[in-house]
Amino acid sequence: MDIKKGINTVVSFFNRGEQELTHSERLAQSAVSLMQPEATNRGSEYLIYDKNVDGEREFGSLGAPSYYNMLHESLSARSWELYADSDIAKMIIDQYVEWIIGQGLKLESEPNVKIIEKYEPNFDSEDFSKSIENIYTLLSDDFSSTHSEIETFNTLSAEGIKSAKIGGDCVIIFRYEDGSPTIEIVDGRDVSDPSDMKMFEAAEEKGHRIVMGVELGKKDEHVAYYIRQDEEEIEKQYKRVEVKGKKTGRVQAKMYYGSKYRVNDVRGLPLYAASIERLKGLDRYVEAIISGTEERAKIPFFTEHNHFSDGSDPLAKGLIEATTQESTTPVLSFDAVNKNLKLTYNKQAINMPPGSTLKAIESTMELRVGEFLKDNAVYICAACGIPYEFALMLYTDSFSASRMATQSFQHKLDTETKRFALYYHKPYYDILLETEILKGNVKTDGYFKGVIQEGNKILKLAYHNARFTGSKVPSADPSKDVKASVMKIQNYLSTIAKESESLNTGNSTVNIERLGKEYEQIKKHIPIENQAPTNADSDKSEFPQEPKATD
Repeated sequence: MDIKKGINTVVSFFNRGEQELTHSERLAQSAVSLMQPEATNRGSEYLIYDKNVDGEREFGSLGAPSYYNMLHESLSARSWELYADSDIAKMIIDQYVEWIIGQGLKLESEPNVKIIEKYEPNFDSEDFSKSIENIYTLLSDDFSSTHSEIETFNTLSAEGIKSAKIGGDCVIIFRYEDGSPTIEIVDGRDVSDPSDMKMFEAAEEKGHRIVMGVELGKKDEHVAYYIRQDEEEIEKQYKRVEVKGKKTGRVQAKMYYGSKYRVNDVRGLPLYAASIERLKGLDRYVEAIISGTEERAKIPFFTEHNHFSDGSDPLAKGLIEATTQESTTPVLSFDAVNKNLKLTYNKQAINMPPGSTLKAIESTMELRVGEFLKDNAVYICAACGIPYEFALMLYTDSFSASRMATQSFQHKLDTETKRFALYYHKPYYDILLETEILKGNVKTDGYFKGVIQEGNKILKLAYHNARFTGSKVPSADPSKDVKASVMKIQNYLSTIAKESESLNTGNSTVNIERLGKEYEQIKKHIPIENQAPTNADSDKSEFPQEPKATD
């Protein structure tokens, strides 16, 4: 069909009523409208065209746009399947979790003194912070800190972030049991719509709705989660866990997302959702290369015949003798054999018929598989938010390139650590701090009056203010980082506590206390002439002079 003629035909319909046009004519009419945009003259020399922009530069090159509906259950199942089957996928997740969590996040209690002093003028922030930090450290490495007591608080945190990154999300449940808070992780697979219709009816009576196991309130906030139980009775197959306690209003359950596709999505997205098919393809490619290499190794050579060959198989006689155990030739003496064959250790030369050549089956595919995988892993790891050097543990780039990758990854780790701590560590800390204050283990006077009695929200936030820090990425040249930290401290650009944190040297307060005791022991037991200087001579020139206080 002539396109120009077809367009002209549609244009002739423009004067007819909209109801008279067929469906195909309306589509063609829309196409003509897009190709012939309206033109206006707004006082300029040329006509100005109003055009619609949808991402296409040439009409039809991209096709119709699509809205994706993320099928959470299918994506989650494929993601877990990939983690079990693909070594690259497993390395990405394991390294990602290891770098974020490490041995567990460290609590830095930082109460806002300015706000607290209005209610408590004699507030001792140092004693307050030390008390709760010591309690938190003890509990976080104890099995009693978790509901099942199979994991500790720190080890369970790694399982929680792993579950969310692979499956898309998980639910974190907080309880108060046996005198201290406990925590539980529920895999996202066990959060789904209940089988009991009475639960749906109860939610609807409140003006709520249940979407994929999450009860949403009138503002689309999370009200409760429905957790699958291993029970036969319909009424007991699902347990409803409320997000906030009815009496205390304290957070008792939170859903942590691996990532999100859109802001209003109820369920989360796995970390490598966009790379599932590519990772599967890479896994099949490696398996094919390994299988092919193995099969080629089983057939070390083959016979190639030219036009002079009679087509006979030089190995046929040996094959018959090997399979029938019967010799077709008389046994010769060693001298006779030596004349016809060139013997090597456990091998023999083969007498080839005229016009035939014995060749080995060779392939170079397996030699290139490493570079091929690395090139693909670079983009997959970048999409997952981790440099391929860290995921694959391949540190082969230059110092400057590795340094830049380290700094970029450290920023990613700090961001992810803070986000995870808000869902996992902070609610646990809030319960712990409040209960320890009520027990008298953490001393404060203003908390009872301002927070408990008056319900001052800002004051509560001031008492509960805290940071949770993870391990820093080690440097390729630690001496440079140490010198830079010393210069920052000497020039009042940072604190000892902050630099100790960045250098992974532990708690600065504990370090100073222990160093003080060690120095006293050194002075007591080692003569002054045998004591090492504070700074080595080779380092003194690289540090600025320490500023001295003046009157």
